[in-house]
Amino acid sequence: MAHPDILPNAVLDEVAKQIGTRLASVGTVEKLRTARVELAESFSVWMLGLEPIARRDENINRLPRDTGLYHHQIAYNGRGEAYARSAPSRPGVELRVLEEISESTLAVRTAAAIDWIDEHIKDDPLVRLLVVPSYFLHAFWLHYPRADKILVVDRPVEYELLRYDVLYDFRELFHMLANEKPVQGLPPAPREAAQ
Repeated sequence: MAHPDILPNAVLDEVAKQIGTRLASVGTVEKLRTARVELAESFSVWMLGLEPIARRDENINRLPRDTGLYHHQIAYNGRGEAYARSAPSRPGVELRVLEEISESTLAVRTAAAIDWIDEHIKDDPLVRLLVVPSYFLHAFWLHYPRADKILVVDRPVEYELLRYDVLYDFRELFHMLANEKPVQGLPPAPREAAQ
């Protein structure tokens, strides 16, 4: 059965406590009063930058970088509707500090991707959350001994080539992303407007 990198129970308990004290700031108050809230799955977060996408011929297993963050699914009455991200409190220490907490469609789509994996993946890959900021892409990275696979979790609607509920290898992912325009921030303000 597919499995994530494991955090010790004591660390997860501490993360759950931090989430409990901060969830009211982002959650719908009425929902929080009536829902059974629980910490669900946790995944290590890996990042793939824009530059490596052009290097499709390199060892693809070495391209994503471990961010040190963990993505924690938060379930309301058994349904993933929120998430939190935690980071080490300091290098070399297991204690984690909450960095982000949000109710969002990312949590809902992550829950749907977890269900898809549970239903369709019968072997035992290591599952990590892969974030590609230049494309606003979130995907599950299923790490196998011989050939890794990617399952899209969340993407901008414009990237129609990347489909949900389809396993891709890294080369396919790179090819599809290379054919899409990366997301850009705000362009510089015109000189007249900046003055």
